[in-house]
Parts: sequence; C-alpha cells; structure tokens
Amino acid sequence: MTARFVLFLSRRMLRGRAGSARYLRGAVLGIALSLVPLVVVMEVSTGMIDGITARLLEVGTYHLQVPFPPETPVEVLAAAADAIGRVKDVIAAVPERQGTGMLVAARGAAGVNLRFVAPDVFTRDTGFRSFMTIRSGTTDLSGGSAPGAQGGNAPGAQGRNAPGAQGRNAPGAQGRNAPGAQGGDAVLVSAALAATLGVGPGDTVNILTTWGEDLSGPPRLTPVPVAGIYETGYQELDAALAYAPITLADRILSPRSSRAFIGVKVKDPFVDLAPLAREVAAAAGGEARVATWRQIEYARLESFRTTKALLLFIMALVVAVASVNVSSAVMMIIIERRHDLGILKSVGAGPRPLSLSFLLAGFGTGLMGTFAGVAFGLLVSVNINEVIAGMEWVVNRFLMLASFMRTTLVPSEPAFGAFTLFNSAYYLKSIPIRIDPAEIIVAAASTLLLSSLASYLPARRASRIKPLEILRKV
Repeated sequence: MTARFVLFLSRRMLRGRAGSARYLRGAVLGIALSLVPLVVVMEVSTGMIDGITARLLEVGTYHLQVPFPPETPVEVLAAAADAIGRVKDVIAAVPERQGTGMLVAARGAAGVNLRFVAPDVFTRDTGFRSFMTIRSGTTDLSGGSAPGAQGGNAPGAQGRNAPGAQGRNAPGAQGRNAPGAQGGDAVLVSAALAATLGVGPGDTVNILTTWGEDLSGPPRLTPVPVAGIYETGYQELDAALAYAPITLADRILSPRSSRAFIGVKVKDPFVDLAPLAREVAAAAGGEARVATWRQIEYARLESFRTTKALLLFIMALVVAVASVNVSSAVMMIIIERRHDLGILKSVGAGPRPLSLSFLLAGFGTGLMGTFAGVAFGLLVSVNINEVIAGMEWVVNRFLMLASFMRTTLVPSEPAFGAFTLFNSAYYLKSIPIRIDPAEIIVAAASTLLLSSLASYLPARRASRIKPLEILRKV
C-alpha cells in the first residue's frame, strides 16, 4: 500500500495538467537543454582528439622511434630496419632522415620540414597509406607509378597529361627534364604547400638546404620534380611537410642539420609499449634509446586532455545548476500544496512515504530531462559537420544581406567578411564522429544523481510538516 501511495503521489506531481506540474516540466527542460552542449562538447572533442592522435601516430611520429647518429649511412639504417622488422608485434620498420629547408618555386617559397623516406614506405606502411590522400600525381618518389596510387591520369587529377596541367611537357613548364634536375628523385608536397608555391605534378621545385660540417658554407640549391600532391586531413601536418627519397638526403642535407631514426609501427600502439621498446632497442644494437609516441607527443596530448577537461568542467557546471533547479521545483510544489500535505498527514500519511514521493518525483524529472538531453545531444553530435555547415550558411546569408544594405547606403564601406565557425586550418578538415558509450553513461548517471540529491532537502522538509500548523492557517 505504501509503494502504491508513493507512486500515485509522484505520478500526480509529474503528470498534473496545471499548477505544480509546470515547475517540474520547467526543470525537465532545463536539464535537457544543459545536457545538449555537454554531450556535444564531450563527443566532438573525443572525435577530434582521436582523429588528430591517429594522424600523429600513423603519419607524424610512428609508434616508436629508434634514433641513430645523423651521419649513419642509408645502408646501415636499412639493415637495422630489417632487424627491427623481425621483432614480434612489429608490423613495419621504416628508415627516415629529417631536416629543415625551403622549397622555392617561380610563384613563391616556403620553409618546410623535409622527410626523407624509403620510396616504398607508401606500400609497406598501411597505416601511413590509410591517411595519405593523393589529390593528384603519384606517390612514387623515384618517378614511376606507385602501386595503387592515383596517377596522373586519375579522374580529376592534375596529372602530367591532364588538359591545362603544368605537366612535364607543358609549354613553359619546369618539368622533369628541366636543366639541373636530378633524375630519379622526386618530392611529394601537401596541397597547402602546392597552393603556396603554385606547383603541380611534373613541375620542378628547388630545395634550399644548408651544407657543410659547420653549417657556415653556402646553401645548396637542388632542383627536384614534384611527384604528387597529398593531404592527410590535419592541417598542422600538411602545412609544412614534404617527402623525398632517403637517398637524396646524403646529397643535399648536412648531418649537423638533420636527424636519422627508424620509425616503427606495432600491432597495438595503445598498450604499454615499454617491453616492446626494449626488444626493439636490442634488435637495433642495444644502445639506442627508443622513444614511444606518448613520450614524443606528451606536450600535445596533455594540451588536448587539459582543454577537454576544462570544457567539460564548464559544461558540467551548467548541468549542475540545471539539476539544482529540481530542488527549487520541488520546493515550489511543497509550498503550493502544503494544505494537501497537511490533510494527508492528518489522515495518517507517514513522513517516509511523503518524503519518498518527492524524491521519486525529483528522480523522474532528472530521468526525463537526461533522456531528452542525451538523445538530442547525440543527434547533434552525429551530424555535427552538417550542423556547423548549416549555421555558417545561415549566418553568411544574413551577412550578405547586411553587406548589400551597407554598401548601398554607404558605397565606401567594405562588405562584411565570410563567417567561419570551424576553421580547418587549425584543426582537422572535418570532425570525426566517435561516440564513447562510457562517457555518455557517466554523464547520464551523474545528472540523475544530482537531480535526486537536489530533491532530497525539500523532500525531507515535506516529511517534517506539522498538519495542525497548516490547518490552523486555513
């Protein structure tokens, strides 16, 4: 009888057509609206961090790095890479040299980080290849056709023979046979660099590097043809990276201005890599200090985690305020129905059932608000790229109208610039969609707990109401 009585009272509070029910409905709406930004921030930040981390692992830093002296010959690096590749759980070992330089073309110049890799890295390293989208040309750094690459004749590619392309035989183009070009070597540049330099596949760029043991000699200018244009989807990686064959590094790169290492890919990079790092170091000769990707990217990853935690903390405060609103709603119900409570207590209703009914009403309010907020938040998160594009479209249409009115009234005034909510120049080209069920469950459970706790104090006060004091005022 007590359970049925508690359920009856709580249902009347939640389902009432007027009066006290409107307070709880307002609390439901407040919780739902506060949960939407929390869920969106939580899932979008998770997708962004995972997307950036994946590109850093597969394209940027590898899973492990085995450093070698800068002057190490290519043959020694290749032999060490073969030995490391035979270690259990290692799926790829790639020798690499890195250095800084400048790419110079007829239409511009740009400082770059030059990565000198084995020409077959695009076929050996599947993780690397999965994030490298070839926009035009080929990945073959020796001038041939890489297996599976989008060559110059791919649909829509700016190939060597494409109409209007600046190919190797195009009139006036600095092609592969341009004077001074070294045959057999080519460079792969990002779409951002290609736009800055104004080059395409088949054009020649000049690589400007320092030379000499003490770095005091004159710089070396080496003409190299462009093999292809690539994108990874992460502008920080694309903005200043160019790839060239590792055999070219010894000819144009000073050992003192470069670094040599072997990049290692493993089956599962998210486990504890310390034991595997020791095995890799032993295979490399036992003297190398192997670095894991967590050590290499520690500062960046900590920045991501700190930023996400701060955003979630701010959003959680909004949810906490909305949950506390349940306490205000329950208190208003108690004040509005104090005469009903006095009558119920005078006819034998105990303090415990009354307290439980208000607690259950608060829990039900939190449950409905949580369900609505999580559902709508997930809907926005899954379609976040379309939502952002739609918001930008609407705002830019208003800006176009405002610009038209402004220039009509005052012709000397400039038009408003385009509004961009998500600038891919600083983030990924598009936001990856990744839903973490654990985060959703924690957010929902925390909201329910806060709603229940918020209704506890007014429920306790309702149980202590003295019926004679209330009825005497009627």
